[in-house]
Amino acid sequence: MLSLYQILEFSLLVVNGFAIINKERVLNKYLKNRQHSFHEDSENSIVLRLVNLVLAVQTVLR
Repeated sequence: MLSLYQILEFSLLVVNGFAIINKERVLNKYLKNRQHSFHEDSENSIVLRLVNLVLAVQTVLR
């Protein structure tokens, strides 16, 4: 059974993982696809939403 401490520790580790992702090395290929597309494909939609989530978390943590 999960305790409150374990849930808090897990969420802190996930946010920390988002914060340390290098934008130029890891997210660059997804960012290029986002800039040149005018419509949303169903397969890229989830990936682009995750990339946007990571970028938003990085912006908030600055």
